[in-house]
Amino acid sequence: MEEEIDRISQLPDEVLRRILSLVPSKEVARAKLVSKAWQNLFEFLPSFEFFFLRRTFEFIPPRSPPPGDITDDMSSFINAVDSALKLHKQLTLDKLKLCVDLDLIGSGTTSLMIDSWIDAALERKVGHLDLWFLRRDGDLDHLYLLPVKVFSARTITDLCLDECRLEISGDTNIDLPGLRKLCLRRIQCQGYEQPVQKLMSSCPLIQELETSFCSRMQWLHVSGLPNLQRLRVVNCYELESIQIDAPSLQYFQYHLYHGVLPCDIVFSSSSSEFLKELILYDDQYITEDFFQSLLVRLPNLEILDMLCGLQRIEISHNRLKRLDLRPTRADVMLKIDTPNLQSLNYLGYRMPLISAIASLNTSSLRQVAIDFVN
Repeated sequence: MEEEIDRISQLPDEVLRRILSLVPSKEVARAKLVSKAWQNLFEFLPSFEFFFLRRTFEFIPPRSPPPGDITDDMSSFINAVDSALKLHKQLTLDKLKLCVDLDLIGSGTTSLMIDSWIDAALERKVGHLDLWFLRRDGDLDHLYLLPVKVFSARTITDLCLDECRLEISGDTNIDLPGLRKLCLRRIQCQGYEQPVQKLMSSCPLIQELETSFCSRMQWLHVSGLPNLQRLRVVNCYELESIQIDAPSLQYFQYHLYHGVLPCDIVFSSSSSEFLKELILYDDQYITEDFFQSLLVRLPNLEILDMLCGLQRIEISHNRLKRLDLRPTRADVMLKIDTPNLQSLNYLGYRMPLISAIASLNTSSLRQVAIDFVN
């Protein structure tokens, strides 16, 4: 009987590290206990992702982790994170992602423990920091308080904060010169608008900005961001005003489903000139006048994705290449004049589309998907 040869251990360390980087972090942490060789490799991994959640929790894409990444064993989770960050010997850490159910982990020294993990990542000059501290009871006033030192971490390029409490005042030192992507989801802070504005204005090189489910925000003014290319505003239900002055903006998504307040959205002339992709999901408050005035100011628009409750939808645009349309009314009147349209996706009632097809220029169409609702 031939002796089995361990060919994996013979692979170069660079290849083995790449393999380990694709394995859930908690499994890698276990593997290092079995072999000293694996431990040596573990100490030089470029990134870590840890999820401590109930296994029955339903995730909202794109934050869904692979099933193997999830654990609800508190002891193994804490040991895995501790060993990963304390043993890590690289001078830099590409990414740290923590997703923690605070109700499951309990109270006591939880904040101090999480603080120590974030400190370890900052000491290793982390580039991508993604933090989600879930409170299943929905109590925004008892969220995890993010250490203020995060706002002066000069190596961070991507910062995503979900269900965190921020304390940003006028004298808070914000020094994030490398920040390119900022995501704020379900955050809580005193005064709300001013701290968020201060954070954005202190990071002029941001290319991508997202605010989602920030329910206590009443206005959002996006300016002083000459490199901003992508802006997402999703289900911020108390927003009454959005003002956008971003000359490099190419993508804008506004999503308000079952909202309770109308929101006034104002683009500066420079912000609308180069916009190529527009996503509008508002089933109640988009008006025909607003939509028509906006469409006229977007000469380079190529992709339009729209869900609305308008009674009349008229889309006339020479540059539009893709149209995703989801009217919510059965009696909506459609008129589509898009001579260069290549892709049409329609989800809605039958009669509005049938009446619009007669006038639709189909010479450039390459792809059509139609789903009728009852």
